[in-house]
Amino acid sequence: MSSPTTKKSDVQSEIERLGPWTTKFQLNGKTIGGSYEVSEEELLLRQFRERLPYAERVLELGCMEGGRTFPLARRVGHVVGVDVRREHLKRARFIQRERNVQNVTFLEMDLEATDLETLGTFDAVHNVGLMYHMADPAKLLRQLAAVAPEMLLWTYVVDDGDAEQGGYQGRFVNENPADRIGGVRSKSFRPTRSELIRMLSDCGWRDVELIEEAGTAVSLWCRRKSDENAKRIPPKALSVAVVVTCHNYGEYLDECLKSILHQSRRPDEIVVVDDASTDETPEIAKRWSDWNVQYLRTEHENVRLARKAGLEATNADVLCFVDADDLLTPDYLRSGMQQFNRHDIGIVYSDMVRFGAEDVVSAFPETLTSEEMCWKNYAHCASLVRREALEMTRAFDVPVDPKVGHEDWLVWRKVLEQGWKAKKQTALYAYRRHALGASLKKNWESDRYYRLRCLNLETITLFVPLSGRTTIWPRFSQFLESQSSPREQTKLHFLDTSQDPEFSSMVRAWLSKCDYPHVSYEELSVGDPGLADEERRGQVAVQNAVRMAAATIYNHLARHVQTSFIWIVEDDVIPPDNAAELLLQGFDQDTASVAGPYRSRYHDGYVAWTKGHKIIKESGEGVQIVEGNGFGCVMLRGSVLKESLFTCRQPPYDFDPAFYERLKAGGIKAKLRWDAECEHLDVVSMTN
Repeated sequence: MSSPTTKKSDVQSEIERLGPWTTKFQLNGKTIGGSYEVSEEELLLRQFRERLPYAERVLELGCMEGGRTFPLARRVGHVVGVDVRREHLKRARFIQRERNVQNVTFLEMDLEATDLETLGTFDAVHNVGLMYHMADPAKLLRQLAAVAPEMLLWTYVVDDGDAEQGGYQGRFVNENPADRIGGVRSKSFRPTRSELIRMLSDCGWRDVELIEEAGTAVSLWCRRKSDENAKRIPPKALSVAVVVTCHNYGEYLDECLKSILHQSRRPDEIVVVDDASTDETPEIAKRWSDWNVQYLRTEHENVRLARKAGLEATNADVLCFVDADDLLTPDYLRSGMQQFNRHDIGIVYSDMVRFGAEDVVSAFPETLTSEEMCWKNYAHCASLVRREALEMTRAFDVPVDPKVGHEDWLVWRKVLEQGWKAKKQTALYAYRRHALGASLKKNWESDRYYRLRCLNLETITLFVPLSGRTTIWPRFSQFLESQSSPREQTKLHFLDTSQDPEFSSMVRAWLSKCDYPHVSYEELSVGDPGLADEERRGQVAVQNAVRMAAATIYNHLARHVQTSFIWIVEDDVIPPDNAAELLLQGFDQDTASVAGPYRSRYHDGYVAWTKGHKIIKESGEGVQIVEGNGFGCVMLRGSVLKESLFTCRQPPYDFDPAFYERLKAGGIKAKLRWDAECEHLDVVSMTN
């Protein structure tokens, strides 16, 4: 309120004399000043109040006319407001006098030429809108860490740097000292996001929490020491934890942790999982405890279980699993977390730069689907992943042997198979290549893709089209009972086209007693009963009917694909008991089909052919690339089958040559596995 001796006309005259004003104030029921208004509910003021509700002494930098000073003073014991421009302080003191505010002190100081320790100590610093005007911001940050344990910082950064100041990358910006809200020197320095975090760390601010980010403006809460209980996640923001798994990589751990702590978006949790290390890992990890780095010891000697332990030891919404010999590039977390902008984004992946023994960038597709990940791994271990997705899929519970399998590849597939989506970010992951690297120590064998992709853990569909061959059913059912594909990983699907009630009843009775936990049975009419065994040679009508029936059967299957691999076994073909494993071992990232060969009943040779549709007449050895084969015993990728349409009235007229012609056009391989050769039963001779 005005002092009794001051007349209203004198107050108005003083307001006009002190102008031009920047900040808008309410004084004696009237609005005075400029156009810039500070609300007490502004995010920065609210965040300050919430974190320090009982602060006694606060240092406010760049207080200008007191727009934030007075709202602060209503919530704390005493505010020391500092500004370099005398005209700002004259206006601030005028408002102070007219409002009779007693717990504020305004000081005129050039912060780039003053020792702040002469002011004593403070509970916190309110540093909003000043630092980006400084020519040497690191010098100021170092002084502030000496006088206060906490700081609210709002400033501008730059996206990329073209200059260096004090060892930090950024850009110099021209200032206009005549601008009453600008810097007082001709140039200021703005660091990049990641360099600002590194600068804060170097200057003693060890715990940096992101409050808000809007373009190149960032709001941070900074502490000299970690205070886990004081941590708060910005409204609507996801939290992120970095889990560093380490087994005898102590020599790389410091560098790895520095790359994490210098992120432009600091993680909310960091835990080092020391998995049975015998080197100096424990001592090195514990040195970082003041930086809020947690240490967890396990004895698994298994990176999958070590990551699971890290998952269970953290609470954040998003996880990043980093190997201790690798590095995060400065904007990795900030860029990645921005991609979780939809509820169904489960994984955020990136390109990868290899360093050390190699120097190359691995570029991955801009989009990534579950089907694509079934062929090849496009996501490294440190891809960001939602905790919800990991817990929902229980991916870490799958017993992968990390010495031979890519455990992270399996995890990402499990997440995508649940319906979660993957999205790419722009920052790179830095993957170190060295002689002790885990990927170089994996047990590569002739079936390396099979082991790398963990195909031994794959759930497959065993699809059997039944034509009603009653006489050979006992032999075929015997194969089903003895084949060695794990029952819990095999979905048995019968498609009964027999139109024979007695045969169908016999099959259903067998299904009711079999040891397959996942079975399905369908009936479908695709032609006349007994069509499959009618004499075809020279009978055009029968041939056309068989072609139509086969195309109908496999189109039905293609529309009902549920697994990544489909094993088709026709009911007159008997594969070896271990055929499923043998066929899966024949796959690589370019192969869509691996078949067990069997001889034809209608010509001399096998139901398989090489280039130019040359029939294979003699048995071979090992794995042979072919142009195509019959569907009597074949393992197909589900994604290829799902996209296929089987035809019978377009050349080539038989469904299987037509399928492989289209496969070949896509540059995808088909193979025969000779150690999976099958017996092709002669239905006529068995009937007689």
